Amino acid sequence: MLAKCQMYQLPMKESQSANERKRRKKHDRIMANRRSARESRERKRKIMENLEFTVQRLTDENKDLQKLNEKLQLQVETLLLLSDAKSREHGTSLFPGKEQVPSQSLYAHPSIDQFSNNAFLQGLHLAMSLNQSPILPPLMTQASMGMMSGSEISALIPHKSKLHLE
Repeated sequence: MLAKCQMYQLPMKESQSANERKRRKKHDRIMANRRSARESRERKRKIMENLEFTVQRLTDENKDLQKLNEKLQLQVETLLLLSDAKSREHGTSLFPGKEQVPSQSLYAHPSIDQFSNNAFLQGLHLAMSLNQSPILPPLMTQASMGMMSGSEISALIPHKSKLHLE
């Protein structure tokens, strides 16, 4: 009988160890899943922090570029006004043989955004050519550095302007 009991105990121990192995495997799998989920959450948190930082950096850069764009647009407008006033004063054209941007369009549309693309490009070419023009270097330098006020610029223009630079 003793031998019979020992035979039954062996399978029972084997079944207990098999159950223990299954339980341990399940526990290990649960712990691995928890660890994986924790690592995944940490990766996601880092990605979100990086994205938030990138959004903030790009937002700041965009604001800086918008400010620079507005400043450059004002400089182009100022240069257009100065060149128009000087060409009226001297009756000359900075582009002989080429039609200039009509001066009235400057006053009818004070924002450079409202110019047609062609007029905008003409204004840019005009502004770039002023850098090489012997006619306006002192005025251009003063205007671009903000040393010349809107009233001084409007004094150069022979008629009333709807555009206020101050």
